[in-house]
Amino acid sequence: MPRRKTKSGRKVSASEGDATSVKRSSVTDVARAIVHCSQPTDGQRRGRFIFWLGAGSSVSAGIPLADAIVDRLLDRLWIQSQPMKTSEPPLQPLAGLSEPARAERQMRVRSWAIGNIPEVKTWARKNKIDDPTVSSDWGGLYSTCLALLQGEEARQEFIVECFKEGRGRLNLAHLLMAQLMVTGFVRTILTTNFDDLLLRALQFCFEVPAILDPDSTGTLMAESRFLQVAYLHGKLSSYRQRHTPESLRERFRDLRISLGRS
Repeated sequence: MPRRKTKSGRKVSASEGDATSVKRSSVTDVARAIVHCSQPTDGQRRGRFIFWLGAGSSVSAGIPLADAIVDRLLDRLWIQSQPMKTSEPPLQPLAGLSEPARAERQMRVRSWAIGNIPEVKTWARKNKIDDPTVSSDWGGLYSTCLALLQGEEARQEFIVECFKEGRGRLNLAHLLMAQLMVTGFVRTILTTNFDDLLLRALQFCFEVPAILDPDSTGTLMAESRFLQVAYLHGKLSSYRQRHTPESLRERFRDLRISLGRS
């Protein structure tokens, strides 16, 4: 699942309903905590970390965040609403425009969406937004906007189209996370991402983890002999993905139950 920024600048999952306070730690603090957790005490290992991998880890690989996906979808709906003019070339999608033209189109489309899409109009009214140039959390519309596409297949095709822009580039974040896993510091990754970059990074280390999709997170094991990567919203190749508010609430409820049992 792609991520968004709150007004305070903290990045959260686009599916978070009520954002709770999160303790900020430096990379050094996290590294020390991982090492401390891996060292045995009284002859017993303290345990291992379970990492939550969000969309921020894939940005440098070219994968768009939630607000960029929202803009692409609204742009598609805006283009479809424009009258066809055979004497003019077809409108180019947002992703194909130059940076200045993209910024201008973004403001035009957001303004159109506030005035013409009921779900966006309700969101804008609730957040007191009447000027699209004002900085606001458009990534928070991710699930609402994806629900505008009819059917799981249409949503999946749209997400695949957005993610292909990244061209599958591996980045340092996934290579380092793979190293944490194969060296035993982290055994389980929970991710809201759809991409397979972590799996590909693990292949460089000749590791094949257990892969869990949204319908099998109930089998997640806190103490597994295998590395585990749980795709909470599904993979790009999954037959079922989780995008809409209803499906996300259902999946996170099941996940809490599963982790509680572990």
